[in-house]
Amino acid sequence: MNERTFSNPIIPGFYPDPSILRVEDDYYLINSSFGLFPGIPVFHSKDLVNWEQIGNALDRVDQHYVPGDSVNGGVMAPTIRYQDGTYYIIVANFAVGGNIMITAKDPAGPWSDPVFLDDITGIDASIFFDEDGKCYAQGTGSFDENFELTEGMGYGGNRGIWVCEFDVKTMKAVSPKKYVWSCALSNASSPEAPHLYKKDGWYYLIIAEGGTEHYHAITVARSREVMGLYEGFRGNPVLTHRHLGYDYPIANIGHADIVELPDGSWYGVALGSRFLDGYHKNLGRETYLFPVKWENDWPVFCPMTGKVELSYPAPAGLPWTPVDPEPALDDFDADKLAIYWTTIGTPKPCFYELKDSALVLDLNPRSVTDEPYPMRFVVTEKPDIRLLSAVVRRQTAFSFDFTASLTFEPAEDGETAGLLLDHNGNDYVIEYGLFDGEKKIRVSEILIHTTGNFLENNLKAEKTVQVLKELPWSGNETVLRLSERENVVTFAFGKTLSALEDAGAEGDARKLNVPVDGGMVGAVIGVYASGSGKESTNKAAFNWTEYRNIL
Repeated sequence: MNERTFSNPIIPGFYPDPSILRVEDDYYLINSSFGLFPGIPVFHSKDLVNWEQIGNALDRVDQHYVPGDSVNGGVMAPTIRYQDGTYYIIVANFAVGGNIMITAKDPAGPWSDPVFLDDITGIDASIFFDEDGKCYAQGTGSFDENFELTEGMGYGGNRGIWVCEFDVKTMKAVSPKKYVWSCALSNASSPEAPHLYKKDGWYYLIIAEGGTEHYHAITVARSREVMGLYEGFRGNPVLTHRHLGYDYPIANIGHADIVELPDGSWYGVALGSRFLDGYHKNLGRETYLFPVKWENDWPVFCPMTGKVELSYPAPAGLPWTPVDPEPALDDFDADKLAIYWTTIGTPKPCFYELKDSALVLDLNPRSVTDEPYPMRFVVTEKPDIRLLSAVVRRQTAFSFDFTASLTFEPAEDGETAGLLLDHNGNDYVIEYGLFDGEKKIRVSEILIHTTGNFLENNLKAEKTVQVLKELPWSGNETVLRLSERENVVTFAFGKTLSALEDAGAEGDARKLNVPVDGGMVGAVIGVYASGSGKESTNKAAFNWTEYRNIL
C-alpha cells in the first residue's frame, strides 16, 4: 500500500509562531497575527496535515485592539494550552502594552475578553500545566550577574528564561520569577519562545535563540525540578537551518512547539520561510511540521537528516482527514466576512459593510501613498488615526491571480478604489479613480525606505511612489486583476472578466521584501478604497473577488 505523504509548509503564508495542542483526538494550532484584525487564527486537524481554520481568538472590536500604522508589532507569539475543560491562550499584544490571557470552552470560540497580566513580563510568555494541576508561566527577561530579574527586554547577552507558578483562576503569579536557563550558545541573540513539557520525570524547556531571521535555532534544556536550573543538551541546537546557507529552500527555522500523539510518537511545528529569487521572504514566516523522537532522554528533531524536509510520510495511526480548501470565489452573499479576511488594524469605526451581495467600502481619507505613521514595536497609546479602508487576505503562494469586480464611480478628484498587494506598507496597486480631473486606471509601485530599529521604537520611514502606468477609463463597472508569477507582478482590467486587457506595466515582487534581517510579517492581497486625504461620502462596492494560487 502506498504511504501517504504531506508537503511543507502545512500552513502556507503569513502564519508564524505556531503553537500546537492535542485534546484527545483533536489537534489545535494557533499563530501570531501582528497588526491584523481579527487576531490569532485558530486551526483544527485530525491528522496533523490537513488543517481547517475554525475561528479567530481575538475577533471582536471591543476585545482586540491593534493600530493601523504598521503590520509589525501588535499580537505575537501566542501559546495555546488546555486544562479541565478550558482552553487558554497567553500572548503579548504590544498595542496594549504587554501580555494578556483569554479563555474558551470551545477553541472555535467565543473567547473571553482579555485579562491583562501585569506581573507576567517580557515577550513570548507561555504556560505549562504539571501533572498535579499546578500551572507555571514562562517568559523572557533581562538578568544581572546574580541572575536577578531586571528591567528591559534583554536583547543583549543578559537575556534569559524565567519560570514562576501561576494561578489561572486569579490570573496572577503566585511565586517570584526564577531564572532557569539562558541559552545554548554563549551570549546567544534573543533567547525566547520558551515552552515547558514533562516526560519520564524530566522537565524539558524548548526555546528559540539566534533571532527569528537566518540564524534562528531551536535549543533544549532539562531539569528534574520545574523551577530548578536547567542543563542544556550537548547536542544543541536540536534544529536550525542557519548552517545550510542562504540558498537552501527553507530558512529561519525556529520557534517550535511539540505534541505527543496517542501512540506515543511526537511531532513538532516551527516557523520557517521560503524565498523568492534570492533572500526575499514575501510570504513571511510559515508553519512547518516534522517528526521528533526521543533518544537517551533527549529529543531528536527531524531524525536522520537534521533538517526540515519539504515532504514527509504522514503521521502513522492518525485518520487521514482532508478538509475543503478555502473557496477561490467570494461573492459576499454571507452576513459577515469569511474567516480568512482581515483588516490592517482594528476597524473602529468600521469602514466596510456587506450589502446587496457586495463588499462596500467607505472612502477613508487615508491612502496607500500617504507617508507612514511612526512605526513602533511597542504602542503605549491608541493613536487617533483613520485606517486605510482595505480588506485583505494572506498571500499563500508565490504565483497567483487575484481578481475583483468593482462597481464605483469617482466623483471628486483623488477618489479611488482598486486592488493592492501589500507587505507592511510596500505595495503594488491597480486602481480606478479620478486623478487631476481625469478618470483613469492607474498602476503604482509604493515602497518604504526605513532607518532605525523598530525594537527600539526609533524606526523612521519614508515612502516613494512611482506611477507605472495610467490609462483613460470610464464606466462604473470594472474588473481588475493583480497577478504574480514568482517575482513578476502584472495587472489587467476590463469591463468584464472575459474582456480583460493587460495594463502594460510590470512590478518586481522582490522589492516588497528586501533581503535583510528584519521584518516578521508576510504579504497580504485585497481590495481598498480612498478619498486621498479628503472626507468622502462616496462608496466602492466589490461584487466578488477570486484568489487562485498557481502552483
